[in-house]
Amino acid sequence: MANYDTDRPYLPRGSKHHNAKITEDDVRLIIELDRERRRAKEKLDSLSQRAIAEKFGISKQRVWEIVNARDGAWGHV
Repeated sequence: MANYDTDRPYLPRGSKHHNAKITEDDVRLIIELDRERRRAKEKLDSLSQRAIAEKFGISKQRVWEIVNARDGAWGHV
């Protein structure tokens, strides 16, 4: 009986595979960008519309209206 771990044919991995579209450097960059995205998300969570609403004692909907409405009650600002 053949040993699968040692007798199987060589299969190129990563950028050596014939269908590869990215390189190992691209993967490292993707991982780093995702880490930055996660760090930024943690920082931005404290600036969410919900957090802003809580800070000013108003509803999240009111924050959305202030930010997005040009002709509303705060459109002149």
